[in-house]
Amino acid sequence: MKLMMLLLMVGIFWMTGCQTNSSQITVLGEQVELGSSTPPNPTENPGKYVVNGGPGSTEAVYSDERGARQIASSNVVRIPILEKCEEPKPPELVAPEPPKFEMPEEIPELELDTVRYLMAGNAFGNQTVAKAVHPPEVRYETQAVIPRRPPQIELKKFSDEDKLCCDRSLQFRIRFTNIGGQDAYNVVISDIVPAGVAYLEETAGSEPYFAQIKTERDAEENVQKIIWEIQGPVPPESSGEIFYTVSCPKPKPKLSCYVQFEPKHIQVGEEGQVICRVNNTGVGSAFGVNLSIYIPEAIEYNGQFLGTQENFYIAELLPNQVFEKTLKIKMRRGGRLDNITARVTSSNSPACDCSIPPTPTLTIEKSGPRVITNRIPIEYTIVVKNTSEKDTMATNCLLKDRLPDLATFKLASEGGTYDGNDHTVTWYLGNLAPGAIATRTVTVIPQKTGTFVDHAQVTCDEGITVYDTARTVVRGIAALQVSSYDTEDPVEIGRTTTYVIEVINEGFQLVTDLKLIDTIPATTSLVGASAADAAGNPIEHEVDEEGRVVFHPYPALAVGEKLIYKITVKVNTKSQLKNNAAITYNEFSKTIIVEEPTESY
Repeated sequence: MKLMMLLLMVGIFWMTGCQTNSSQITVLGEQVELGSSTPPNPTENPGKYVVNGGPGSTEAVYSDERGARQIASSNVVRIPILEKCEEPKPPELVAPEPPKFEMPEEIPELELDTVRYLMAGNAFGNQTVAKAVHPPEVRYETQAVIPRRPPQIELKKFSDEDKLCCDRSLQFRIRFTNIGGQDAYNVVISDIVPAGVAYLEETAGSEPYFAQIKTERDAEENVQKIIWEIQGPVPPESSGEIFYTVSCPKPKPKLSCYVQFEPKHIQVGEEGQVICRVNNTGVGSAFGVNLSIYIPEAIEYNGQFLGTQENFYIAELLPNQVFEKTLKIKMRRGGRLDNITARVTSSNSPACDCSIPPTPTLTIEKSGPRVITNRIPIEYTIVVKNTSEKDTMATNCLLKDRLPDLATFKLASEGGTYDGNDHTVTWYLGNLAPGAIATRTVTVIPQKTGTFVDHAQVTCDEGITVYDTARTVVRGIAALQVSSYDTEDPVEIGRTTTYVIEVINEGFQLVTDLKLIDTIPATTSLVGASAADAAGNPIEHEVDEEGRVVFHPYPALAVGEKLIYKITVKVNTKSQLKNNAAITYNEFSKTIIVEEPTESY
């Protein structure tokens, strides 16, 4: 019996070994996967391996019939990379010897059992040998509920070769098996393409289950991840495989371009230069490289400003080689530097685009009265706006307003700081986002006639400087400022009070033939009167028939000069007193009347 069972195991092993045609073999129930634990070859490139699999690299997500989600991961394979492999020698064909079979000298007594007879290496069907007496058949019946186990997906990864030869390719296969007790649904298997190799397009597939295959790519369109979506169901003890092929990456160029402008910002009418650089950062030469630089409208290049494109051809750009081109331009009104763009194409590399980094565009507008007369205060308004179409912030912006000469600073809004040394007002505007508006005002008082020019300028960290001016014409005319007061009010009967009248030329022209006639209150009597100019020169007077004090004409009152008139009266009775002064001069056709009331008791 023992001999027969030994022959049975050997025969089964021999039959299994002949029928296998995959990259796995079974030895006494254990599976050996090619590529999973192959020792390094002495001729391989040291330190270069294809490592793939495990959590985070090769995973399956699936659900049971109730929708509960589970996750599984595969084993890890580590395969050496060789630059080139020797061609394998074809195997020698040797005719197999016929199997030998010797009958045992003794055949042990057989118990009730099922055995397989082996004759000359051939297997016959099962035969049953029974004893003459059968024991009575006894049945025990009971009811039991055995819960079904949930689905459980097992992933096993292997490869079709034990090494990757860079002059060939390598196929990864992932076998998925449902070792659970229920169907698995919506099985999604994802595998990250190993570092150091490249996925061969259109080689991903599945069998026997249909899979919807998706890929995720990097910025250079290289496949980084492959996803197989299997709707299912995958029944218990059912298996399938997914697969894809990789190879050593081919040396290829990688083009990049950079555009800058010097200086960073220019005003209308100023000149600058566009600098464009093309760099090959890859490991292979780029062939048929073409650089196209587009100059938009309102930026003058080679005498025209309607928009143009300049092309430069480079037959070959070696790895780490840089090609640079400089174009001289001139800014016209409405031009935008950040609209200058460049495109680089190549016959064996993806195209790339670049442009001048966007810079904020600021406008400043200053406004004020066009014409004023004499010393009327001038209020100027300054509006700063970030008009950038792109999301570009203007940072640390500073507004400085240089005030007109011969104008006196009076007031600045929102914390403006006046500097008397350079006659300027400064505001810190901070950062201005696209569309942001900052409004400031400043007030000055002119000191002479003429054209007053106020100059405002804003600067930001991005190198931006914009400015605007406002002009105001100050006209000069003769103009008097007249004020009066009394020295005693109220005043006791029998006592005196003095009426003081001050006349100042506030205009920007001489006041000629200035006359003042004062009519004292009716219930008072004149005590005395006097007048003098700023230098102390007296102005004579006389009292006419009506009791009025008539001062002699003052021939010419200069700009800014002042005259002081004084009339003293005695109060005779209790009444409401009112002093009346009438002033005339040649430059004004009307009479100026100044009244000063006084109480008496």
